[in-house]
Amino acid sequence: MSIQSFDCSFQSFLAQNEFQSLSVNVCSDAPQRKSPTVLVADDNDDTRQMLHILLANKGYRVLEAADGEEAMRLVSREEPGLVLLDLQLPKMNGLNVIRQLRNEVRLTAVPLVIITGYDKHFDTAVAAGCDDYMVKPIDFDRLGRILDYYVPIKVESSLS
Repeated sequence: MSIQSFDCSFQSFLAQNEFQSLSVNVCSDAPQRKSPTVLVADDNDDTRQMLHILLANKGYRVLEAADGEEAMRLVSREEPGLVLLDLQLPKMNGLNVIRQLRNEVRLTAVPLVIITGYDKHFDTAVAAGCDDYMVKPIDFDRLGRILDYYVPIKVESSLS
């Protein structure tokens, strides 16, 4: 798939979800959701926005980084439950982000999932320490399984 058709699919996704809002009826007996945090680190604004909308609609707290240095700062400060990381980031590429995070003792358990347009870096990314690898265009069913595995949305009942 070309970059242009990839961008068109994101634009289409965004257009469909632009006016979608979350309205929730809350009562005191309703189960309360715990919202895991997911960091989306991608230099493409459309990709970040599309993933932000998707993740927020699923109930996740979403952080965004447009470059590798910002991703490092946010992971260090927020310790998200999952990082969705592009490899082609300005200031510090995704492979260097992975390597640095895997050298920070308190951050070694943060799952790092590569989402990139290139399949040729799989072996290098795995050797650097990523936990999973997805090639764009994003397979949303697979992304859902990754989210359920690493950062499941937990529902707690207030009745217990």
